[in-house]
Amino acid sequence: MAHIPDGILSVPVLLAGAAIGAGGLAIGVKRLAPERIPQVAVLSGLLFVAALVHFPVGPSSAHLILNGLIGISLGWAAFPAIFVALVLQAVLFGFGGLLVLGVNLTNLAVPAVLCGLAFNAVITARPAWGVAAAGVAGAFGVAASMVMVALSLAASGREFLVAAQLVLVTHLPVMAIEAAFTAAAAGLLLKVRPGFLGRGAVAVLVLAATLTAAGPALAHKLTLFASTEGAKVSGHAYFSGGDRAQGVMVTVTDPAGAVLHRLTTDTQGAFSFTATSRADHRISVEGDDGHAAQFTIAATELPDNLAPGAPAPDLQAMIDASLARQLRPLREQLAATHDKIWWHDVVGGLGAIIGFFGLAYGLSARKDKKS
Repeated sequence: MAHIPDGILSVPVLLAGAAIGAGGLAIGVKRLAPERIPQVAVLSGLLFVAALVHFPVGPSSAHLILNGLIGISLGWAAFPAIFVALVLQAVLFGFGGLLVLGVNLTNLAVPAVLCGLAFNAVITARPAWGVAAAGVAGAFGVAASMVMVALSLAASGREFLVAAQLVLVTHLPVMAIEAAFTAAAAGLLLKVRPGFLGRGAVAVLVLAATLTAAGPALAHKLTLFASTEGAKVSGHAYFSGGDRAQGVMVTVTDPAGAVLHRLTTDTQGAFSFTATSRADHRISVEGDDGHAAQFTIAATELPDNLAPGAPAPDLQAMIDASLARQLRPLREQLAATHDKIWWHDVVGGLGAIIGFFGLAYGLSARKDKKS
């Protein structure tokens, strides 16, 4: 889980992440040569799309990160590349958030820069070790990012300690995948274009894009849906791609924040409970990797007879319950459609990345021409 959502981290962690992220972004922009802007744009687009490719790992899910690959290709320019991708992912798909943007940028870009620095040092001293160094960079980028995510969660409260530990475990497969892929891509480039890595490897991008396009374009945003049938409340948690969230914790609270129920989703991501009072029920679900979602059952959706001293349910109450049962599939389908990742959003995000960096390139070229 490279995208920590808003509302989880403590203020000191947010401020520290924002300061480090802003500093790294300033250095990256300052060191970015105009001729490398198109390469940064394309690799930023790669990172933007890579987050849509996810696969289940136990009760949670993981997705491609590729910060090791971006680091050995761009160096300090990884900061602006990752920053633009994270902003668009937050705005278009709800991945992460804007308040936590600095922390997410720091957790991804700092390991990327370290990978780039270490890779350049290795291939300068030992060119024959290039493929192995790239593989290590691919794995290290994921590992270091997950360690930083875990530290961010742990520093924000003891309640996130379990999630912090599981973040590392769930990304072990990603480390292996990215190590093998980064090594293969580097091996190809070192054969056909020796010394090309470290100066913006567009050929790496082409190979990476092929791998990304071959995977299922499934987003990992956690979503929650619930409805009522009389006093019974049932629902399920699922990822935007449609996969159900298995074995995740569900907490139900009243308007005052008192816990009413603690549940765990089944193998289909489903849960249910019986309301005992006619009040708003706030349902929260949190995955082991830090993703969270909320849904509120309004008091008006619950039977009148749950209120103290209310009469037994009448014919109208039974009709309302039957109507709610009939409308549940339609409401569920509308909710799933709302959270679905549409390809026009993906294309629009890529267009925004190209347009942003294109504008930066044009302004830079104009400035150089005047000087």
